[in-house]
Amino acid sequence: MTSVLCLDFGTSSIRAVVRESNSDRKVIPLGQITTVQRIDGASIPSAFCIDDDLKTIRFGQHAEDAILSKRKLAISITSPKRWLTEPKLLNRLIHPDLEITRRCVLTGLMGYALFSANESRLWSVPADPNMANIRIAHPVWPSSIKVDADRALGQIGWMAVNMASAGDWGVTTAEVLCSWTNPSDPTEILPELSVDIDTVEPIAAAVELLLNTDNERQICMVVDVGAGTTDIGVFQHLSPDRRTNKGVRLIPAGPATSVFKAGDEIDRVLLSLMRESNPKIFDAKKAEIQDAIRFHKENLFKIQRMNVSGIDFSLKDLVNSSEIDSMAAIISGGVEACLRNAYSTINSFSKTAGLSNEIIVVMAGGGADIKFLRDAVAKPLSINGTPFTFKFFKPVTANLNMHGAGYERMAVGLGGAHEDYEKVVHEHAKLISIRGFGPPKQKITPWS
Repeated sequence: MTSVLCLDFGTSSIRAVVRESNSDRKVIPLGQITTVQRIDGASIPSAFCIDDDLKTIRFGQHAEDAILSKRKLAISITSPKRWLTEPKLLNRLIHPDLEITRRCVLTGLMGYALFSANESRLWSVPADPNMANIRIAHPVWPSSIKVDADRALGQIGWMAVNMASAGDWGVTTAEVLCSWTNPSDPTEILPELSVDIDTVEPIAAAVELLLNTDNERQICMVVDVGAGTTDIGVFQHLSPDRRTNKGVRLIPAGPATSVFKAGDEIDRVLLSLMRESNPKIFDAKKAEIQDAIRFHKENLFKIQRMNVSGIDFSLKDLVNSSEIDSMAAIISGGVEACLRNAYSTINSFSKTAGLSNEIIVVMAGGGADIKFLRDAVAKPLSINGTPFTFKFFKPVTANLNMHGAGYERMAVGLGGAHEDYEKVVHEHAKLISIRGFGPPKQKITPWS
């Protein structure tokens, strides 16, 4: 098998992991290749902007640098991936004086990421997009947009592979981008990458983060808190004793789900609260604050305070807001819905294996360590009269060079590029009870 590239085409940043034919996985240092990185060496910001001249287009770190340096811009977007939730609107123009659509922007951004992966020499872009062995991670689309969103992602991926072999897309022109991304015939049916591109984020995160035990049978949940979505999956997990010839079994206990409330919602609440606290400064510097909030938010969770454009704000102010309570309740509701859908399978497995109704939870994504989100997930539930409690574990860090990226943030890329991802998705083997060999041999570190 040739190399497989898993692209975590995220709402706030893009990461990539390559898997070789011998199943070795390597994190691609996209951030180090493209320019001096602000996030970490593995990541490209999912950012885009057009200079005030309506000619120069910037992607990734180039766009973020332009935004933060207060360069005069005609338009700037820090989360263009959100447009995929409205696939029927991808041909909408982003500026009335340019023939650049939402689809053009997404294609250029992905083309830039694939170009960077090729520059790493860990993965080679094929001359023919039909030969590309790529997985593109995405949330669980609502059924109302799934067909259109999958098709759009395949079309964007196909053209992005073409663009990646043509050169560096970090800084380009509107004319060049349009010449690549706009079909000469508007009625043309755009080609798509193979259906093999499909990688569902909560399953990919589970494959990477849950395979940490020896001789364990568990009901597990992964809650992946990103920028655009919180992705939730419940799984039957059996990790046999290493002395047997049985393989690990990770089987979805029910359909995974994505709740479209995550880091971007926190940004929105922060902006609203900051305006309430100091409307005079906020209104005078609104654009500057909106552009900077995502990049300052990290400090808020690290040191409990942040100062943006002269407005001082505390974590306590955020946590005590009614809007955050509402967000937490929606995520808690997503956890409950996921468990309800998996209830019969969980109940059957628990009786067969003699397990308690304690759910082992691993948090993933950029919001993995946000306490108020863990508290929302941790609320005990009763479903059909069966009480469920939750126990949180912090996964053991993988022995990989992640170029400064956090392990929980890399989970989707690593899991999507893992050989076991295909087994979970395509091999729904019956979970067979095996004779135990005593207590677990490995202890997982509890989350402090």
